[in-house]
Amino acid sequence: MTLVRFIFAFCVVFMPAFFGHAEEALEAYNLEDRPPYLWQFPKQFKEMSGLALSADGRLFGHAEKRAVIYQIDWREGALLKTFYFGRPPAKGDFEGMAIVDKRFFLITEKGMLFEGREGFEGESKLYREHDTGLARVCEVEGLATYPEAGKLLILCRKARDKDLKGKLTIFSWDIETGERDQAPFLQIDLTDPAIPEDLRKAKPSGLEVLPGGGGLMVLTTGKRLLIELGFDGEIRSWRALHDKRHKNPEGLAITHDGHLIIADEAGTLQITVYPKGDSSADNAEHDGEG
Repeated sequence: MTLVRFIFAFCVVFMPAFFGHAEEALEAYNLEDRPPYLWQFPKQFKEMSGLALSADGRLFGHAEKRAVIYQIDWREGALLKTFYFGRPPAKGDFEGMAIVDKRFFLITEKGMLFEGREGFEGESKLYREHDTGLARVCEVEGLATYPEAGKLLILCRKARDKDLKGKLTIFSWDIETGERDQAPFLQIDLTDPAIPEDLRKAKPSGLEVLPGGGGLMVLTTGKRLLIELGFDGEIRSWRALHDKRHKNPEGLAITHDGHLIIADEAGTLQITVYPKGDSSADNAEHDGEG
């Protein structure tokens, strides 16, 4: 093989993997058929504005109006424990959660970060507050961990700063220094006529980093969509969620082995789990109350 042909073959085989375009993550999910795990929880758990996974793969969610955190068994549709930040639990309009090692972060609509540790069942934990300075910039609606860079990613839902109007914007916050980067981590101009109308009308409600750090997934309401993004701001793909199944999608998480989990607030809390591809471990359908 000549050197030129070798280089060409190398690029064809290996370059897509380097840049994350070998396979669009969303293509691995069947969002149309009824998923194997779909749980309706009792009415007292009707609000869960965000989801997050711990390093050891456990799923947690949080309430909307108070700093109440739940551990959820998504395979059995069970709430395993509840703990709190503060006694009584701190108040706020909480819109996202992230977990870094043993540190739990909740973020409010106005960009206030609450940081604390995991508690036992019924335990109230001390917490610290960090002001990200986003109150005058945008309304916050999502939080995710970007572990490779030691950052939290903060999703904006509604712009308050005129320079953010018509844009999908994500900011970053340095975990160790406790400071927000002033320039957006990622920004997409949704007024671009090349962007489909459904994406322009969608309202962000959840954010997650893809397993392996290959990109981002954004959950939206209004137009109920999942949007896959590259870290360079490329819109790789998008899929519509089932209208009757997902009334008000608010929380998003993706497990280490690729299960996609969505929390809906629609009178009662609903947890829906979509396996990645054809998983033999998920061949039995589950449906019921937690």
